Amino acid sequence: MRQASSKRFLLGLTVAVMTALVFMVATPSSSATTLGPNGEALTLTITPVNSTTFTVTLTVDTSVASFTLPGSFINAAGVKISSSATGSQISVLNGATSVGGSFTFALGGVNASGCSGAGSGFVCSGANAGQGSYNATGGVMTFSWTITSANGLDTANTVKVEYVDANGKKVGAIVSMNVPTPGSPPPVPEPGTLGLLGTGLVGIAGLVRRRFRS
Repeated sequence: MRQASSKRFLLGLTVAVMTALVFMVATPSSSATTLGPNGEALTLTITPVNSTTFTVTLTVDTSVASFTLPGSFINAAGVKISSSATGSQISVLNGATSVGGSFTFALGGVNASGCSGAGSGFVCSGANAGQGSYNATGGVMTFSWTITSANGLDTANTVKVEYVDANGKKVGAIVSMNVPTPGSPPPVPEPGTLGLLGTGLVGIAGLVRRRFRS
């Protein structure tokens, strides 16, 4: 009877440990959507890679009925999640089509010419000069970056988007607004931390087993 109780206890402990590890490793993304000044839906998603690096995705949905700049094109998009950050462009999608090669990554925000190269903490993807055409609105564009910040995340995230006409002339005001992210994504445990946790839990299991054998 005592041996069966011990086995049940150890099984329960194992299940609890595995569940805890799954929750620690599978860190969820934080995402928020807000309407921009032209009626576009702006969605910012932040997924931690580790305690200082994040995958950040900005989706600009201009297919909504209230969008007020028809016939225009997205020339540049940027985001700021920290007061000081570095990063790189992962991808740019126009709907389901990759157009990443038509956009150049730069640190800094957005101005009337595209990526400004100024503005601490901003990352930007701007359409390459001389492309001859820009990526049309009236659909969904998705910009993804890897951003590293030793300062962690700001409490407010700033998004900037610039629209142009077919001749590359700015149309309307540059979107510059905060897109709140609900809460701060919990940091992903470092591999060393997970290893120490696992070692400690194994040790506890061993102590429990010896206790039931005595």
